[in-house]
Amino acid sequence: MNAPAAISNVAASGLAGVRFRDRLLFVAVLASFFVMTDPAPHELIVSGGMVILLASTLRLPRFMVALMGLLLVLNVSGIIAAVPIMERTRVANFAITSVFLAVSTFFYGLLLSENTEARFVLLRRAWIIAALLASLAAIAGYFNIGGTSALFTAYDGTRAKATFNDPNVFGPFLIPPTLFIAQDLIHGVRKFIPAIASFLFLCVGQFLSFSRASWAHLVGSLLLLAVLTLITTGSARLRARLLITGLAGVVLLAALIAILLSLDSVGKVFAERASLQQSYDLKTGGRFDNYLNALNVLLAAPWGLGPFEFAARFGEDAHNAYLNTFLSYGWAGGLSYLALCITTVMLAISGLRRAHPLRSHMIVLVASFVPLTMVSFIIHTDHWRHYFLLVAAIWALRAAMQRPASAGMARVQ
Repeated sequence: MNAPAAISNVAASGLAGVRFRDRLLFVAVLASFFVMTDPAPHELIVSGGMVILLASTLRLPRFMVALMGLLLVLNVSGIIAAVPIMERTRVANFAITSVFLAVSTFFYGLLLSENTEARFVLLRRAWIIAALLASLAAIAGYFNIGGTSALFTAYDGTRAKATFNDPNVFGPFLIPPTLFIAQDLIHGVRKFIPAIASFLFLCVGQFLSFSRASWAHLVGSLLLLAVLTLITTGSARLRARLLITGLAGVVLLAALIAILLSLDSVGKVFAERASLQQSYDLKTGGRFDNYLNALNVLLAAPWGLGPFEFAARFGEDAHNAYLNTFLSYGWAGGLSYLALCITTVMLAISGLRRAHPLRSHMIVLVASFVPLTMVSFIIHTDHWRHYFLLVAAIWALRAAMQRPASAGMARVQ
């Protein structure tokens, strides 16, 4: 074979590998909405894809070393804490899931470290499609279309969980794609009618989850998206479009919620869930009372108690990701998780400080992740798949912003 032909074959092989990794990312994100089986399709795709990536010549980015170092400490600490109670039900599965989430972070970080702009566009598209499918399942289940209530709802059909195991995970999963669509509406890069229809459709799914934390997360994320867009743009036209789009969205969303609340089945659940304080939060031995009791236990258990021990001792889960990691993974694991959250937020915010074609993407990630870290004080997020997808995306995007921007980079696709 002559030299030009050999070079051509190598180039073609390299291009095929890039296209394969593009498709791998898209399929993995698309499959992330379906977690009703164990293992879920997402786990199989990521695990198989990780083997392929490790067998390839894909270069390990420097940022991945620090990221995986934090996750390594977290998981080693968790396994040490779990060893004494490993024979108990679900403990081994908890440890395996923790390791898988670290692997998935590595997987997404590797894929997003090359061709970052193009692959982030693929990630957006796949997540939006996945969210629309999940919302479709939620709406069908809540209104028992085709007898799907038992499949797609929880708590006797009063809360939509879609293709997830918990309404409190389903609702937040929809928030990043909702922000993607909102950003597209602000910048006018999508047709208004299909975009606003998709936005409202996701909001209905979110609403029917009846997750108070998720509602607060969505409102906070949309407000943060608007504020960051105003701060980082110098365009008066974009500011005006943001104002008009925002007002139109609020009016349409308010009208849609009013229609939903007119339905007896929705209005009754909303009246109960809309209260900021539930009886199980404030009663003696309730959620907040147990937080204080757990702190005393934590001080006496530097190596951690292992998973599910909080519920065994206090009668219910901690509903606090930070407290849960300290108790389940020990002090070293808790500190590494806290460091992961803080470092990720700092990297994300630092990516907003200078003009860059990728900054618009970082705005959505900041608007999604910062409220999520706050919600983590009242709910478990340490085993959420999309939490670690956001972490990987932020680290990869921030690393890409350190590199010179290519001429072909678009602001928003």
